[in-house]
Amino acid sequence: MGRARGNPPGVTGCKALGGKAGKQIKVVAFDGTPDGIKAVQDGTLNATVAQQPRLLGKMAVDSALKAARGGALVANAPVPVKIATPENAAQFATH
Repeated sequence: MGRARGNPPGVTGCKALGGKAGKQIKVVAFDGTPDGIKAVQDGTLNATVAQQPRLLGKMAVDSALKAARGGALVANAPVPVKIATPENAAQFATH
């Protein structure tokens, strides 16, 4: 059974439906929201993908400053993502 959803409420619903069907499924969310991190910590989700918004913001400001100073910008600047699991979710939690 597989289902893709981007938000934690949708994916937690998928996991509940799997249980009702007598199947155990692994559910991974995307965005690493505070609710998603909490769901990983309490076992509702198996994992969530954290997009590192602080790093994304820093890279954007650095690029803007570089452009303002006449520097050349790269066409593609990927921001690495991290996977929050039950073992490391605490490091992604916001208080």
